[in-house]
Amino acid sequence: MELFSPASLWRRLAAWAIDALIVAGSAGVVAGVTVGQADIDDSLMAHLISVLLGVMWMTYNTLTLSRPGLRNGKTLGKQLLRIHVVRADGEPLTVVDAAVRQLVQWGPLIVFGQFELLTYVAFAWLVVMTAAALISPGRLTLYDRLLHQKVLGD
Repeated sequence: MELFSPASLWRRLAAWAIDALIVAGSAGVVAGVTVGQADIDDSLMAHLISVLLGVMWMTYNTLTLSRPGLRNGKTLGKQLLRIHVVRADGEPLTVVDAAVRQLVQWGPLIVFGQFELLTYVAFAWLVVMTAAALISPGRLTLYDRLLHQKVLGD
């Protein structure tokens, strides 16, 4: 018998929104102090800021998900909503597990988001991968299945 039940997609999305606010706010400060001071055109500025945001997002998630101890598998948003990510065997996430999770989830959007048409393809990838949790018996997204991980309620 499993100690924790699968987290609902809505709790997962709410945790994501909290994390997005944390990272976007931090990225805004960093961009304002660094990139915002540069004398470059708006188009290049937008690309630099989107790359900065992507790198900060993936770094934040990788480091918070792979923390040792009781906070392993929890970003700050997940921690607030009492959910966590573990490997399918119940073991905690390693730095590699967390980094690969971020690359599978967000890599296509970060890479292809730099090209207008491909942004829609990459966003569709993310929606389809995530929406699978609505019909999955264990509320698993496609990336959860692919990576042999699961998100559980505390």
